[in-house]
Amino acid sequence: MLASLEMNVKYRNQFGGKALDGFVATANTNRYTEQDMFFTGKQLFRFDGSWLPTMMEGFNSTVNWGIALIPGTEANPELCGSARFETDSVCVPVMAQHKEGAWDFTKWLCGEEGAKIIDLGTGNLPALTSLYEDPDILAKPGFAEFIEALKLGNGVQYPAMKDFDEYVSMINATLDTVYAGTATPQEALASLKEQCAGLS
Repeated sequence: MLASLEMNVKYRNQFGGKALDGFVATANTNRYTEQDMFFTGKQLFRFDGSWLPTMMEGFNSTVNWGIALIPGTEANPELCGSARFETDSVCVPVMAQHKEGAWDFTKWLCGEEGAKIIDLGTGNLPALTSLYEDPDILAKPGFAEFIEALKLGNGVQYPAMKDFDEYVSMINATLDTVYAGTATPQEALASLKEQCAGLS
């Protein structure tokens, strides 16, 4: 994390933090819309999820794109496929009037048939390893590359915690202090560690 922040600070110093902030603000405003900078060919690289090709298809993007696993350097081949992966989740509310029917639907949705329909429709990765070799799943643009990464076993997720929203907010605030120049990466991360100590 420290090395990443230090690299970002150097990048911002080289190209100008205000100019980068303006670009990022515009990009975030149009993210996942027809005017998305990547969809329209105004953004060269994108760190994103398996759903992006499905969204691009939905907005009739004509951009010529490809996917590469990162990081995958010769110096650290064991880190190939390291990323935060996400899948869908489903629950039955305590107040549901038809719990048995909801549970039957949940079991179907989490089985191969239901999961496959959802995955193909949303572009989200299969949570079932049995779908990794499904011809329809592998034919979906982008899925083969992400499934290849999943098979490496280097996927991570944010920890399951009650204070998740507060945790993410703290991380974003930490990034803001570093990029605004009000704290060094070392100072900001030390402060974040202290703030997170009481989270559960």
